[in-house]
Amino acid sequence: MSTLQGILFSLVIFILGLFVYRFLTPYLTQKGKNLATKEDTKEIKTIQERVGLEHSQKLEEFKYTHTRELEKLKQEHTKELEEIKNQNSLLLEKFKNHNSLRLAAADKRLEIHAEACRHLYEIVIDLEDKTSKNHDLAVDLSTFIWSNIIYFDGKIHSQLIDTSLILVNAFHHRLKLQMKKISIKQYEELLKQAKVSIGESYSSILVSVELPPMKIIDPSKNIVKAEPA
Repeated sequence: MSTLQGILFSLVIFILGLFVYRFLTPYLTQKGKNLATKEDTKEIKTIQERVGLEHSQKLEEFKYTHTRELEKLKQEHTKELEEIKNQNSLLLEKFKNHNSLRLAAADKRLEIHAEACRHLYEIVIDLEDKTSKNHDLAVDLSTFIWSNIIYFDGKIHSQLIDTSLILVNAFHHRLKLQMKKISIKQYEELLKQAKVSIGESYSSILVSVELPPMKIIDPSKNIVKAEPA
């Protein structure tokens, strides 16, 4: 090999080395970087999928646990509500029964008072007939009063008993009038006294069964006012 050929060969080697250094080395370096980036991306994706799977599993476990707890609380609350409902139903039924008895007693009381008024009215009409032989009306009234004593308050009961005694006396004097043992004037004086006593008893009965006045509620002021008579 001549000296010129050796120089040319060295020059070619130099140029190839320069080419490799300037172009091929950066290309291989970038290629290596790209390969490393792909591998990193793949690893990151794998990590993300694993974390996502773990998160999903934990989320499902959390949902399952809390669903069971919510269902348990719901059942407990449902049971408590049913117990409260049953208790309220029993109280309501007891209240209705109690009020039914009270209403029945009130109805019976009104009925007894009305019957007492009827007795008094029949006696007044009968006493006006000086020839009547129906002398047992006063005794019937007295028997009726004592038989239904629980439906009269103390004042009215005492007043009715006093009236019945006066009426018994009036019927006795009417019988004496019919037997001509007393005068008509004497009987009329006694009859007047009997009518006064009957009127007082009648008025007391009406007052005792009088309903309270209706009440008006003022929504704006939340005040209850008695309705004017």
